[in-house]
Amino acid sequence: MFPNRFMSSILSVFGLSLRLNQCPTIQKQTYPKCDDYLQRDFDFIIVGSGPGGCALANRLSENPDWNVLMVEAGGYPSKASEIPAAAQFLLGTSENWKFLSEPLNYPTAHLDNRIHLPQGKALGGSSTINGLLDVPGQAYDYNLWADLVKNDIWNWTNVEPYIKKSSEYLKTTNPVVLTNGRMKIESAARELGLDINGPSPFGFHDEPMNVVNNVRLSMAKAYLQPLIKRKNFCLVVDTFVNRVVIDPKTNRAVGIEFNNGYNRPKIINATKEVIVSAGPINSPKLLMLSGLGPKDHLKKIGIPLIQNLPVGKNLQDHYHVPIFLQIQDISQIPINKILTVYCSTGQLLNNDGIVSFIGFFNTHHFKNRSCKDKNDTTLWVTTPRDIELITTQGFQNEGLVIDTYLNGAHFHPKYNKRLREINSKVGWLMTLVTLLHPKSKGTVELKNKNPKEPPLIQLNYFDHPDDMKTMMKGIGIYLRLKNTKSLRNYRLSNLKVEPCDKFRFMSREYFKCYSKMFVTTTFHYAGTCRMGSDPLKSVVDPTLRVHGVPNLRVCDSSIIPELMGGHPSVPTAIVGEKLADIIKDTYLSVE
Repeated sequence: MFPNRFMSSILSVFGLSLRLNQCPTIQKQTYPKCDDYLQRDFDFIIVGSGPGGCALANRLSENPDWNVLMVEAGGYPSKASEIPAAAQFLLGTSENWKFLSEPLNYPTAHLDNRIHLPQGKALGGSSTINGLLDVPGQAYDYNLWADLVKNDIWNWTNVEPYIKKSSEYLKTTNPVVLTNGRMKIESAARELGLDINGPSPFGFHDEPMNVVNNVRLSMAKAYLQPLIKRKNFCLVVDTFVNRVVIDPKTNRAVGIEFNNGYNRPKIINATKEVIVSAGPINSPKLLMLSGLGPKDHLKKIGIPLIQNLPVGKNLQDHYHVPIFLQIQDISQIPINKILTVYCSTGQLLNNDGIVSFIGFFNTHHFKNRSCKDKNDTTLWVTTPRDIELITTQGFQNEGLVIDTYLNGAHFHPKYNKRLREINSKVGWLMTLVTLLHPKSKGTVELKNKNPKEPPLIQLNYFDHPDDMKTMMKGIGIYLRLKNTKSLRNYRLSNLKVEPCDKFRFMSREYFKCYSKMFVTTTFHYAGTCRMGSDPLKSVVDPTLRVHGVPNLRVCDSSIIPELMGGHPSVPTAIVGEKLADIIKDTYLSVE
């Protein structure tokens, strides 16, 4: 899927991940296993083990009378995935699906104009390779969901209890590490009168992370490890599902077809329901392979239509633009030393705690926001965050970290080279200016009928003009921070981007050009099996049942109608928690 020139550039990172998998201080994790699944009957089959599926599997199997099967295409998480400081090095491994977008329709700094789209391919889904941040969003976000789907079961009042319920399994830590890079950002924020760790949703906050005892707490570890002794739960890994089996006479989902080293596909039946939890890229792909999707597209591909639905539409992402600030006096322990010490002692020298020190803003109100608003908790309900600033740091000649980011984002090697040249002389602070409520929407479509073929992913970043306006305001906020006494003596890196050289460096027109050149994903995808009441505009109803197909539901971030002003991993687990109760109410009231 990746060109040879890209693969060769990540060999050093892949080699590092192999060494990390030999860490003696990391204990091998154990999960439920199931060898007799072909001889068993199941009430529920869950396809995929992302955050929603993990939470759902745990809660459904609480009922000892229900047999639950979970099928995961990837394998068990590697030792390397356990190390919080190693998250960035997992993108070149087999624990990532390594999707690539279709070429963007304007010049970019990416190889072939295509953006690398990570998605977890291991037990736990993307919670096994993500940045570990636990940021569920605002009350505003969930009230918006309820308005969009025309059902109050998704408003904040009805969702908040599930956030608390999920904390039974989702433990976090909140490491505050006062590196000089973080202190510079905090000092600049204080100069602007911004809230620091206050009750307001805006300003800078030290966000909790899914890290316990210095190791990653993936959704698989949190929700599935406790199920080892549950005889009614069956987990199968390294098993690729080709399609959902749907009875042509009744339109009901009755099972799944999969491959697992067999010459011919096998079918397992579900007596109650099939729940697709394969993620916002693979879930729409699986539904379309099963005959559920836009009729014209399925006709073109040659798949018989079962239900005409807008599957694969409404793709959303928190996309960002990276900005590099040159810092002469960064003090940081080299990442190789951090990992070496971790592998020998189990201690995490997490001096990069700046990553969890995140800025949130509403660009429409930023100029009028005053210090008195710091205690205004009503803003959680009334005013959405639309920009996020995440900063990481590196010291002089710390090439591995910057290489990993640029190669992982699929940027052209010449920009990597230019940053390395700058980094040979100074350290850096890299800030990701991120859109939290983008209006641009993409699509996921099938390439052909072959289940093993990756889908066609159109991102359409900056397709809606309001997104560029918001990005310019977000960069404006960043520049206000940069122009404070704390940061004004440091220079922005000029990467000499050819299409942008005709504009004055750091001008508005320059940043518009630069934003399109360097825009990339935060891999927070959502919306491709959108929840709603109207089957013409949505794929699943408010109880996550696929319109017109009984016994089939979707449970992952693809059902989210509008991205939240947070990170989707925990909200997706909350979707699984809530769906479990919806299903229990449905069947137990009858039984």
